[in-house]
Amino acid sequence: PEFQEQAVDYCDELDERSKVRRMVGFVEVVDGKIMGYNLDVEIDNLVDNPEFFDEKMILAIRMMLLAQRWYDAKVDIDMIPTIL
Repeated sequence: PEFQEQAVDYCDELDERSKVRRMVGFVEVVDGKIMGYNLDVEIDNLVDNPEFFDEKMILAIRMMLLAQRWYDAKVDIDMIPTIL
């Protein structure tokens, strides 16, 4: 969480969720600008009860979402135990 809060100051632009939470989950450089993104809403939309997931499981979901974004990989919640 500390990095996520501090990273906001280094971003040129933030997505809506990052603006609201004042936390950045990951950054990308787009056209020379540092863009900050927060994946919380995408995680909430992907799983039925995110409150039942521990930190390691949420991290695995974040990795899958990033792989999907960057490499067009499939997000498969059933793969979480394998990733962990």
